[in-house]
Amino acid sequence: MQKRLKVYLQTYPLNSLQKTVISTVTDEKLPLNTDWRSLLLEKITSPVRFMDAVKSAEKEVDLFIEVGSGSILSRLVADITDIPVISLDSSSESLQGLLKTVAVMFVNGVKVNYQGLFEDRFSRPFNLDYQPHFIANPCEIKAKGKSQQAKVENIDLLLPNHSQNLKPETSNLKPQI
Repeated sequence: MQKRLKVYLQTYPLNSLQKTVISTVTDEKLPLNTDWRSLLLEKITSPVRFMDAVKSAEKEVDLFIEVGSGSILSRLVADITDIPVISLDSSSESLQGLLKTVAVMFVNGVKVNYQGLFEDRFSRPFNLDYQPHFIANPCEIKAKGKSQQAKVENIDLLLPNHSQNLKPETSNLKPQI
C-alpha cells in the first residue's frame, strides 16, 4: 500500500509551505522546502506526536484555531495548554464557529478583515463613537452642582388662597396614651 501511495503522490501536485507548520510527525517547525511526499509517507507509519507538537507550537502562538469540523482537537489542545483554543467547525451549516473565531481574534488584538462577512448581505453601518441623546423628563434628571434646600419664611405664601382660612377641627381629638 505504501508503494501505491508513493506512486500516487508523485502524480499529485503539492505546493511549498507559505506559513509556519508544526508537524505531528516530527513535533518541529517544518522548513519551507519540506518534502511533503516523504512526510506524508512517514506519517502513515509513525506515531502521532500531537502533544509534543502542541507544546512546540505554544511557544509561538497566542491562540489555537481548529480549522476542521467539530471541536475534538480543540478540546484535546485545551487539556494540554493554557493558550486559548477555538474551533471554526467548518462543516457546520451555521456561521457560529466562524463568528466566534473572528470575535476571539478581535478581542485578542488581531487586526481582522471582517468585510467579507458583510458582502452581499443587508447591514446597516454602526458608528461605535455615536452618543445617543434621549428625551427625558426634566424632573427625573439629577440636578447639576451642589443642591440647596429651599428656605421658606412664610408657609402661608405657598398655600392657595382658599386654604389659608381653613382651620382644622381639633376639639374631637383625644390624646393617645
